[in-house]
Amino acid sequence: MAVSVQVGIFIYIGWNDIFNVIEEVEKPKRNVPLGMFLSLLIVACLYLLTNVAYFTALSPEELLNVHMVVTSCADKTLEPECQYFDVSQSLLGALYISIGDLGQLIESLGIVCTLVFMTLSASVLYIRTGKTKFKSTIQMPIVIPIISTGLILGLYILGPYQNQTGNIAATGMLLLAVPVHYVFVYRLKKSRKSPWLVHWQLREW
Repeated sequence: MAVSVQVGIFIYIGWNDIFNVIEEVEKPKRNVPLGMFLSLLIVACLYLLTNVAYFTALSPEELLNVHMVVTSCADKTLEPECQYFDVSQSLLGALYISIGDLGQLIESLGIVCTLVFMTLSASVLYIRTGKTKFKSTIQMPIVIPIISTGLILGLYILGPYQNQTGNIAATGMLLLAVPVHYVFVYRLKKSRKSPWLVHWQLREW
């Protein structure tokens, strides 16, 4: 269940890009939440319509017995052109095999997204303590980040029971960023006399 939710987070990750342009949006308190919920609604409707198409073209027995629902649905609805889809699907399958287990990759990315969202929710709680000078453009009730942090933390804790390898690998990849950030970002900010930093500043000028 936890892995399924993490994969779902990866699928619906597009709404997160809205916040990258929050400073350029007019009336962000109205338009940003509206855009987020509309995008989720549109994606959910597309997935729902896809499943409706499957149930319309195939009977319940066929859905349970076929190995590839998409191909079987195309055979019934696009029979003359279906051979081209089969060839394209074979080429994509060869590409997927060359990069390994695609399902494992998606699950690992879902775990990474879970950790990132947990960090963001926790950072909102830290900002609301008043220990930072950062002021948020949009403020939400404190109960929302508390619930969000708790739910995402629960997903991350339950994840290893179903996908232990992917959970450990994704966590390890994120933890590798900590020493890199410390060496190349944190220390360089504290040491303004670094030759590399001086060279970079001169180049910017």
